[in-house]
Parts: sequence; C-alpha cells; structure tokens
Amino acid sequence: IEREGIATPETLIKLVPAEKLGFVVKSLTESGVSVEKILAAMKPDPTQPRLGSDTAWKRADAAVEGLLKGSTDKDSLYAMLFAGGHIQEAAIKALKNPGPELRSGLDFKIVFLLSRAETEGKLHQAVELLSERARMSQSAITENLTPSMEGKVRAILAQVEAANMKKVGTTPEVVRAAFEEFSVPPEKLAVSLLQKEGVRVLAIGEVHGLNSPHRKFVSSMMDELNTAGATHLAVELPTSMQADLNEALKIASGAPADIKPLQDLILSFNADATMGDKSFIDLLVSARKAGLEVVAVDGPMADFEVRDKIMADTIQGILNGNEHHKVVFFAGAEHTALDTPNSSGKTPSAVQLLGASGILAKTIVEQDGRSINAALKHIGQTLATPSGVYTWGIAGLDSLPLSLDIIRGRRLENWDAAIVYPSP
Repeated sequence: IEREGIATPETLIKLVPAEKLGFVVKSLTESGVSVEKILAAMKPDPTQPRLGSDTAWKRADAAVEGLLKGSTDKDSLYAMLFAGGHIQEAAIKALKNPGPELRSGLDFKIVFLLSRAETEGKLHQAVELLSERARMSQSAITENLTPSMEGKVRAILAQVEAANMKKVGTTPEVVRAAFEEFSVPPEKLAVSLLQKEGVRVLAIGEVHGLNSPHRKFVSSMMDELNTAGATHLAVELPTSMQADLNEALKIASGAPADIKPLQDLILSFNADATMGDKSFIDLLVSARKAGLEVVAVDGPMADFEVRDKIMADTIQGILNGNEHHKVVFFAGAEHTALDTPNSSGKTPSAVQLLGASGILAKTIVEQDGRSINAALKHIGQTLATPSGVYTWGIAGLDSLPLSLDIIRGRRLENWDAAIVYPSP
C-alpha cells in the first residue's frame, strides 16, 4: 500500500471496518512497520483516557469483544491499539511482552469498562460493581492499568472494603489489630495443621493467577510438608492426564527447556492459562523433588458438583491405599472451603465431601496483597514477608468475606487459616 501511494497507515485505519482493524495493523507490523510508527500515524494521546467519539468507543468495544472470543487471537489485541488511553497502553504492553496472559480477555474487558467509566464520570460506581461481580482476584488487571488509574481504583476499593467490613460489624483497624496479635509464620501454620491428630488432608486454596506468590511459597515448603508426613500432592488437573503427567514430570528439572513439555501438556488439557504458568509448574516439580507423588484429581471441565465429587473420590482413593498416606490438596479456593454455617447455598466443595466421608481435612486460603479485592489486602500493604493467621473465633477476622465479591457467600471462617502476601 505504501509502495503504490494508495494510503498512509493513518488513512487506511480510518477506512477499514472495526472488525478488520486488527488484521490491518497485524499486516502492517508483519510488513516491517513498527507499532510505534502506526501509533504515530494515528496521533493518539496515551495520557488521555477519552476515546473522543462514539465511533471510537464502538471500535474499542469491538476489539475487546474480539479478544474475548479468541483465546490466543492477537488480531483483537492489535485492534485495541486504536482505543487510546488505558486500553491502548494495556495492548501495547501485552504485545511487547506476549505470554499466557494474552488468553485472559476478561482483564482487558474490565480495563476497557474502567476507562470508559472514568470518561463518563462513573468510575466509583463501576469499581464498586466490579468488586461485587468480578473474579475473586484481579491482580492481572492492576498490572494492565496505568499508575494513576490504579491509584484511583485502589482508593475506591478501600472505601468499598470499609463499607463491607461495617456490614459485618468491624473496621479495618479492628481487623489489623487482630491480625497483628494472632499472626504466625505461615510455614509453621501449615505444618501444625497437617500434624494435628487425625488430619489426613491439608487443603490449600488459591486464586488462580500468573506469577503467583502463593504457589511460590507453597513450593518452598514442600520439604517441610514431606517431613510432616505429606505423601501426595493432589492438584486441579484432570485424572485422564495422569500417565502423561508422570512422564512429563520425569524430565521436568525446572530448567525452561525441561518444563516446556509439561507446560504444553497442561495447557492441552486445561484452557486456564494460569495452570501452565511457571509458578504452577514449579509447584509440581518441587513436590516431586521433595518426594511427594503428584496426582491429578480433577474431572472434565464441567460444573462444580461433578468436579468436586471426582476430586473427593480420587483423594479418598489415595488415602484408602495406605493408612499412612497424607495429601496436600492444592486447588482453587472454592474447592477447599469447609462446611460452616456461613457457607453459601452452593453444592458442597471437595473438602466438604471428604468431611462427609469421615476424612478430616484442615484448610488454608490465600490472601494476595496484589489483588484489588482480597479481603485482607490492606494487611498485605504493611507486610514485608508472607504471614499466616488462624481465622476461627478471631473477632473481626472470621466474619469477613473472603473477598469483596461478597455475593459468592464465602467468609474467611470457611477456612481454618489464611496466608497473606505482601503488596508490591
């Protein structure tokens, strides 16, 4: 196009339909035109969150929807360069640092919604709504926001957090005081729970995420857990991949070349990109090196009722194999919740099903200080290293929602303990 003088990138961009924008930008970049040159032709102002017109909003929205429909389709990411403001900056960052996070279109959708809400003067309402309805952790969102936008979002979330605490009769100050009085080193907390009389399962709940500090910390404790009696690591992967998992783990030393077959295997069975993240791979490798047998206990990606029953049945089979077997069950937080009076009305978790079968489990849940809506993120802002706390019966702690998305119905007392990780 440039050779024939038909159009400059700027002219071409104005002519093509929104759904073809990604294709055009991708074609230009593959022809040697840099992203920076295309942006210069567009004359965007990345400091401005405004997109300027309804047409621009529609193009940006079409780009985001396109990304949501294609798990690894970069065309939509290229199209998002036209959105301007925070959306454009998020797209540029993702294009320069491609990785599993490109599969998470939800993050970009929420960034888009926040950007538009700020333009329309509705940021507070948008943040409050998202904190109630979004996933438990959205640390990846904050990684895609500009510092100024992240500051605004966190300030609003602090107000939402205080309001939620007021609903259950406490305040951030009361919770902080309780945590400072009762917190313990998390490795001691985990070992003490596993070694309690009659305990056969230590269930460690996580919020699935990339570069997870929770996974890294649990990986570092594998030798101590093994010494405390753990024989197996049960993970949220389908049982049908066990034979392939065993073979992949034999060569997975931790070096990038050695773990790639394991990553590819996991992603071929599980569409959640976070399960192929190095933090999860390292968890499996560290368990095997510590002498634990790594066991896939999940079922097919169906509803929770089916999956939790398969998890519970598989773990029970491990325990029935030898009276000395003890299992560390590492899975999403919802699968590890205890049966308490404040549980939501959902189907029982895997841990609840194990309890109904007479198997005693103790549970730990993650609280990531990086998250925009973890219930104890304000504690994480004061920490230099991870810290643990028992949740039962501690005034101001036990009644807290697990996260700001309180409609999920889980409270911290649905787990025996929590590990809080520092904010960046």
